[in-house]
Amino acid sequence: MDDEHKIVFSDSYPLQEFKVRDLVQKALSYKPDAIGVIGYGTGYENIFRLLKQYKYEGLIVSDTVVARKDTYDRLDGALEGVYLPFAKIINKDKFDKTNLNSHPDMIAYDALTYVDEAFRNGVPFTQDEFQRIGKYENITTVNFYKNGHSNQNMQMGVWKNGEIVPVE
Repeated sequence: MDDEHKIVFSDSYPLQEFKVRDLVQKALSYKPDAIGVIGYGTGYENIFRLLKQYKYEGLIVSDTVVARKDTYDRLDGALEGVYLPFAKIINKDKFDKTNLNSHPDMIAYDALTYVDEAFRNGVPFTQDEFQRIGKYENITTVNFYKNGHSNQNMQMGVWKNGEIVPVE
């Protein structure tokens, strides 16, 4: 890393731990320009609450775990301004008809929809078949690779007024 951009603090906490105040205070003592919050569990949500409570004004970047509207609501605005990756919606009409409330749910929905369609059409579940498909488009786009991996087309967004807004 160059002198302008360097990691000044990195730490973790046990999954069941929810008392993360000391961790957040230590991180803030370095006066970072940005904080990356990756994780899950009760402590994970408390980190966002504490950053809001301490009025941290730097950039906060997280992961898809916080891409859920119910998480946003539960954290009472603590996710406002947090940047995160989320699945790119290619069919908003289909998304609106599903009653899904989150982007992680949308990815799972597409995976299960593909499995259902393949099963109904007698398509075998083999690596050759996934590789032949290459790409499955429904609400999002799922790309299949010959090594057995897949990915979704993601984009960066930011929580603004209770909505994830794509970053231009």
